[in-house]
Amino acid sequence: MSIITTLSAPPSRSAAPASYVTDMDAWLAALPTMVTEINALSASDWFSVQGSATDTTAGTIALQGNDADYDDLSATSLELAGATPAFLLQKTDEGTDEKYWRFVATGVGLNIDGLNDAKTASSTAIRIGRTALSEVINSVSFFTSNAERTRIISTGDMRHGQTSTSSPGVSNTTAGVCLGVGGATAVSADSKIPLYVNRSTDDGTIISLRQDGTEEGSVTITGTTAALVGAHMSRWSQANGIIRRGTVMTNLDEMCVWRGISYTVPVEVEPAQAYKPAVEAQDAVYDSEGVLVQAAVEGRPETPAKEAVWEDAEHRVEYFGDAPDGAQVDVDHDGTIYAGTVYTEANEQLNKMAVSSVAGDRNVAGVFQGWDQGDTYGDMLCAMTGDFVIRIGAGVAVSKGDLLDSAGDGTARAQPNQDAIGPGTVAKVTSTHVVETYDDGSYLVPCVLMAC
Repeated sequence: MSIITTLSAPPSRSAAPASYVTDMDAWLAALPTMVTEINALSASDWFSVQGSATDTTAGTIALQGNDADYDDLSATSLELAGATPAFLLQKTDEGTDEKYWRFVATGVGLNIDGLNDAKTASSTAIRIGRTALSEVINSVSFFTSNAERTRIISTGDMRHGQTSTSSPGVSNTTAGVCLGVGGATAVSADSKIPLYVNRSTDDGTIISLRQDGTEEGSVTITGTTAALVGAHMSRWSQANGIIRRGTVMTNLDEMCVWRGISYTVPVEVEPAQAYKPAVEAQDAVYDSEGVLVQAAVEGRPETPAKEAVWEDAEHRVEYFGDAPDGAQVDVDHDGTIYAGTVYTEANEQLNKMAVSSVAGDRNVAGVFQGWDQGDTYGDMLCAMTGDFVIRIGAGVAVSKGDLLDSAGDGTARAQPNQDAIGPGTVAKVTSTHVVETYDDGSYLVPCVLMAC
C-alpha cells in the first residue's frame, strides 16, 4: 500500500456504501474506486475509517510498507510527521468508560501517556528517551505521577529511586537501588533499613553465601536465633610486605589511614518542559453534502514551562597526595574536570599490623587472611575469631586440641602451657589435616581462632 497520507478530496458520505458505519469491509472494498488522485496535504485533510460501535473486532487497518531490510530506515509502513507527532489509542467499552493511551514524540524521547476519560489530563507512564538530540536512544524511564521512578540506562543497569549512579552507597551517599546487568546489586537508604530478608513457615537458611556456585557460608534461622555459618570474624588493617595466608600478625600503635577526594557531579533527573498553550476543543465541521470541512480538534489544558531538575551526585576517589584535609583539588571524571575536597576517613579503632616477630607474643592480633583486591593502601583482612587456618613452621608438629601462640617468625607453635588460655593464645588446632604446604616448608592446618 503506497498511500502516503490522505485523499485529494475526502469522499462524501453518499459515495460510500450506506452501511459504511457498521460494514467496514464493504467500505474498504469500495475505497479504491473513490480514490482518483493523491496530492499534498493541507492542514484540514484527514482520513478516517470507523468500525462497528458494538463489534470490538472491527476497526483494524493494516498498512504495509515496501519489502526491505530492517536497517533500511526509508522503508516505513506508516509515518507521522510534525513538531510533536502523536497518536492515540482508545479502548471503548459497552458503557461510557473510555481509556486512552497516547504516544508522543518530543525533543527528549518517546512518551507513553495515560489519559483520563475526558482527555483533559495525562500522566507520563513510560519515557524512552535520549540525553541529547545528537545521541541515539540510550535509556528507558518509568514514571508515576509525572515523576521518574526507574531508569534503565544504555548499559542495561536498572536504577530505581535514583538515576545518578549504578553504585548507590558505594563511595557516595545516594539513596536508591541499582540492579547491574552483570548481576551486581547496590542498595542504599537514608535513615531507614536498606534491606529486609524474611523466611516464613519454618526455620532454615535465609541467606546463602556462594563462590563459583558453591555455598561457602550462610545465615540460618533456628528458633529465635540467627547464626552466621561457615564464617569467622575479621577486621580491616594495613600492613606491608609479602605475607602468606595464616601468618600470625601482631598489633602496631600506628592507626590505619584512608584518604580520599569527595566531589559532586550534576545529574539531570527531570528534563525541561516547553510551554504549550491551551487548545480549545472543536467539533468536526461538515458541509451540506456531508463532506468534512474542518477536522475535529482535541482540547488540552495549558502546559507551563518547566526548567530541568538537576541533582548533585556525590562521588569519592582515593587520594595519595600531601594536600591537607579541606584542600581543593581537580578530579577527572569521564573526561570532565570537577573540583574536589580532600578528606581523611574517620577511624577510631583500626590499627596497623605487622608479622609477629616475638615468641609467645602477648600483642598477637590474629592471622593474615588476605589483601583487599585492587587496593593500593596495603589494606588487609585479619582473621580473629572463628573457623580458619593457621600457619605452622616447617618441621614443627602439632596435635589436635593444641593451644597455639606465636613462634616469633610469623608461624604458630604449641604454646608451653597447654592447661590454660593465656594473653598470647591465638588458636586451637581442630585437625592435623594439612590444607596447604608453602615453598619454605611451613603449612596450614584447620583451627579455631581466639585472638581476643
